[in-house]
Formats: sequence, structure tokens, C-alpha cells
Amino acid sequence: KSGQTSSTKFDIMKSIEQGANLKKTDTVDKSGPQGSSDVKIKKVDRKSMLEGIEGERKMKNAETVDKSAPQVEGVKVKKVDRKGLLDSIAKGDAQLKKTETKDKSGPKIAKKKGDANAVFADFYG
Repeated sequence: KSGQTSSTKFDIMKSIEQGANLKKTDTVDKSGPQGSSDVKIKKVDRKSMLEGIEGERKMKNAETVDKSAPQVEGVKVKKVDRKGLLDSIAKGDAQLKKTETKDKSGPKIAKKKGDANAVFADFYG
């Protein structure tokens, strides 16, 4: 228990119900449009506008600079027959490089029953 009496809890609840007197604040509302006063917005006839852009258009060719290729000089990217490689892996014919692993996922168990120092020695070297 927090040491508060039921009358203290009642007083707290009563003050919450009454609310608090808050200070007035000044705000700057910038949510309105920021156009100058001489700008006029007019309605557009949507149907005539869409008629003007419908139909086939002749597009101009654009020149681009493709920078997606690797920018390493003197290196050639070897093309691999992906289907053939995947088929040879599926058959078991692929020669894959052997890897060495050091598995540290095993449980840390004390060497002797009740020997907690051995457990901590395994953790901290």
C-alpha cells in the first residue's frame, strides 16, 4: 500500500473531475494557402482538357547515362549458366568448396557436479 488514505484518494479523484485552470496560449496557424493575393484560381473545363491529352502522342527520344554497371577497371564479370549450375547442384555433381566452421552453440555444462567455476571459466576464458 502506498500510505494514502481513502480520503486522499477521494480528493485526488475530485480534483481530476474538476479539471485544472490552464494558461492561454498563442498559436501561429500556417495551414492556409501561401499564395500571394494577386493569384487567382480558376475552374478548368475538365472534359475539354482531357480531350486535348487523349490519343496517341509522338514521344521524343531521351538520352540517358547508364551508371548501373560496375565501375571497377580491369575486372570482367563472368557470365554463369544459371540453369546448368542449379541443375548440377540438384544432381549433386557440383564441386563446391569445403568450408570450416567452429560450432559454439553447445550448452555450457560444469565439468564436475557443483563446480560453478568451471562453467564461468568456459564463458570468460
